Amino acid sequence: MIKFRCTHKTVDLTGAETECRQLLAAKSEFIGRQVRCPKCQQLMVVPATAESTLEPSDFPDLSQYPSKSQGIDQQEQSGPTFKVQQFDPFKFCRKCGAPLDATKRCKECRYSQFHATIDGPLEEIPVKLTGFLLYCRNKIGKDLTPVLLTAVYFGVLAIFSLASLVFSVAVLRWFTILLLPFYAVMWVLCALVYFKVRELSTKPAAELAFWQKPLWDLVLEFLRSRGFRSANRNPNPKIVDLREAKPNDNELLLHKDISDATVVILEGAPITDNGLIALRFLPKLRYLVLKQTKVTPEAVFRLQQTIPEAWIWS
Repeated sequence: MIKFRCTHKTVDLTGAETECRQLLAAKSEFIGRQVRCPKCQQLMVVPATAESTLEPSDFPDLSQYPSKSQGIDQQEQSGPTFKVQQFDPFKFCRKCGAPLDATKRCKECRYSQFHATIDGPLEEIPVKLTGFLLYCRNKIGKDLTPVLLTAVYFGVLAIFSLASLVFSVAVLRWFTILLLPFYAVMWVLCALVYFKVRELSTKPAAELAFWQKPLWDLVLEFLRSRGFRSANRNPNPKIVDLREAKPNDNELLLHKDISDATVVILEGAPITDNGLIALRFLPKLRYLVLKQTKVTPEAVFRLQQTIPEAWIWS
């Protein structure tokens, strides 16, 4: 349970500024969403961390304040504990609480509705192709099934091996036997690559192998040298570099510059899994750098499934 205070400020006729400071509570799955304060009726974002020095007895009875929006959290007191009514992600927007239309798109903020199971048990999340693998699949052919992709992969490898073997026999003759260990090693490496790619595309929260991480880092350095510009993916990038600012979870949730960013660099920032929830609502995000942070592979996987086209380094 996240316990926090309303920080909305009002100014009276004399110019005096007053802060609401209403005490509120919400479940952790509502982090990053907007709730309406029952006292001042203003919207605010649920923070990633609770305020300290708050006790359950400090919270008033909130049932007397009806919510203005059906989708926004309603809170009730039952003795010393507080409950948040069940939020239906199929009817209301997970970000602002407004009703969804027939296409599961929010009528107010126009964000598409994410799959309801993305915050559920890891084994129940349907894994789909994302990131660099999705980019490669689209380049080869969007309509190709995994079986056809496998056949193409090993078919090209077999044709290359056979052609090089015929060439070696024609040119090197009996010296070709010296190249057989090379062909064996090549096939073993290609099979290793195939099984690792299959694991990344089918297993939830799968991590890169030790030999894949340096290659993925080289891709990052190449993109940095080009200013993250790409004719197809990111022709006019908006880069938000937060390496010096080092925002925490709450600061990232309230950051205004990332709403339409295509590149977000959080390298070295003290963010955790809760901070990644704010990045789920960035439809234009294409590159995300999370190296040297406290995020887990599970949280990165959940984020990757909500923004399939994003390339993530963690």
